[in-house]
Amino acid sequence: MAFDHPEFDGHEKVVWFHDGATGLKAISALHRVRGNAALGGIRFLPYPNEDAALTDVLRLSRAMTYKWALTGLDLGGGKTVVIADPKAKTPDLLRALGRCIDSLGGRYIGAPDVGSCASDMTFVQETTSYVAGLPGSDTAVPTAKGLFHAISAMAQAKLGVSDLSGVCVAVQGAGGVGGRLCGHLAEAGARVKVADIDEAVCADMATRSGVELVEPSQILQTTADILSPCALGAVLNEQTIPTLGAQLICGAANNQLSQPSDAERLTAAGITWAPDYVVSAGGILGAAREIGQITDGECEQRLLDIGDTLVKVLTRSEEAAVSPSQSAETMALEVLGE
Repeated sequence: MAFDHPEFDGHEKVVWFHDGATGLKAISALHRVRGNAALGGIRFLPYPNEDAALTDVLRLSRAMTYKWALTGLDLGGGKTVVIADPKAKTPDLLRALGRCIDSLGGRYIGAPDVGSCASDMTFVQETTSYVAGLPGSDTAVPTAKGLFHAISAMAQAKLGVSDLSGVCVAVQGAGGVGGRLCGHLAEAGARVKVADIDEAVCADMATRSGVELVEPSQILQTTADILSPCALGAVLNEQTIPTLGAQLICGAANNQLSQPSDAERLTAAGITWAPDYVVSAGGILGAAREIGQITDGECEQRLLDIGDTLVKVLTRSEEAAVSPSQSAETMALEVLGE
């Protein structure tokens, strides 16, 4: 049962959806509803079983609540996971998903996530108005920009540099966020190492001056000043942490820790980790701009503020002798009044 699940955190609503005609199997979790709604992405993954999907949606929705809280915006955290290979998506399945989301009465607003994209949202929108991240509003753009500001702030705070010139950043994943991040880093004069499992993406990256390609199996271990995980989660775990090639980690991938205890494991290893929900907040800021919560100018300022928020998290972490994960959670809970 969800109530007994180790990742259950007083979630306000957890709903299982099934549509026999299309084969849709989905779970939506609303961790906290604030300002009358919870907003978060729609993730398509071929989970091995229902429990794995439930674990993911409970963790992701909680992180979304904390992410919203640290931006200062009055929205709550929600998430939807669809148990399916992204390649198996059909317009009818997406319309069925839209009907499911619509049944929540506006308390959840969906947006693109791993395995879904802006064009998918056009089909979801046919059966619900509670959707963001439509074509023309690519959330990867603000996510990459906010992450760049976070990396810049982390480098200044931890490496004592005034800019990223000559700083080596290893980027895992060169998709929508990682690819754009590499561009920002290169423009700032950083030395960029990047790995991706997509050969076409790697070929494109190889044409970019100053970008060094690394085998995907080696990117976590490659020597760098900063490691930026921008692919799937759970890459920081008991096996990988002792072999990491960077002492600073700042990336946009969700749920980078395999287990909550990995936050303390990183700290014990002398590695400073920027909590992913702090530094990847650019995507939700873009969504907030799209639904009219903030203006373009406010969005740009809040993207810049992500770096300042991260420095506050790291400073409180040092002062309280706790992991950055714990200090970020404490800051979020203070905002939530919990």
